Amino acid sequence: QHVSSFEARQAANSMWALAKLSALVPDLMLQHQASVSSLTHQLADRMQACAGGATPQELSNALYAAAVLGMAPSEAWTSQLFSSCSQHWSNFTPQELANMVWAIGKLSHSCPWLLHSAGAAAWLQALLQSQRPWLQQSTPQELSNSCWGI
Repeated sequence: QHVSSFEARQAANSMWALAKLSALVPDLMLQHQASVSSLTHQLADRMQACAGGATPQELSNALYAAAVLGMAPSEAWTSQLFSSCSQHWSNFTPQELANMVWAIGKLSHSCPWLLHSAGAAAWLQALLQSQRPWLQQSTPQELSNSCWGI
């Protein structure tokens, strides 16, 4: 009930926390899979509704969490987040950019349309272009995540 009143930060942080829990206590998450799935979708819907006012960290966390949680987000969901990201390219940190490239690579397994979508391709190209100035400052982990995502 409270999810509908969440702001982008609360929705993104909650999605990220669920993703973290899924790695730390996978058995517990499986036991409550229906509830976790329902909550994840409510949070994702809320994130889509709030994406226009989201910060780069919130957008990055939401995409990362969607990938870790094995979501198969709709084209509308990704389009909204992509559009919001496009307004902030210069404000993303190297880690946020790397996490998003990794997330898109992972999401493409559950959303094969991402590989064939002109909008997704243009967005990924813009993301990679925005990452160029940061390459020399990126950590090996950030570079590795980006390479895996590509």
